[in-house]
Amino acid sequence: MFLYVAPRVLLTNELRKEETKVTLAKIRTKVADARGVAPETIDMTNVEAFYILDGAYIDGALDAAKLKYGSMDAYIREGLGLNTAEIEVLRSLLLE
Repeated sequence: MFLYVAPRVLLTNELRKEETKVTLAKIRTKVADARGVAPETIDMTNVEAFYILDGAYIDGALDAAKLKYGSMDAYIREGLGLNTAEIEVLRSLLLE
């Protein structure tokens, strides 16, 4: 028996879809021009990994932080060295 887990759609990928498409096309063209080959021959796998987010990468980073520090709060305070005031500033900037 196999368990199928549907991939998550990350909002950042959806909101930046067109911008990412344009950026990747520009990169593909520049690399192809530099190599003197057709753009469709350029393997963009590694470049796409920088521009298209994968939920597994985020989950892995969170798991590693929790494993080392015990919790995300401890990671933020000990690992990143942020104090309560700095955390509150970040929350106000990043959360609606």
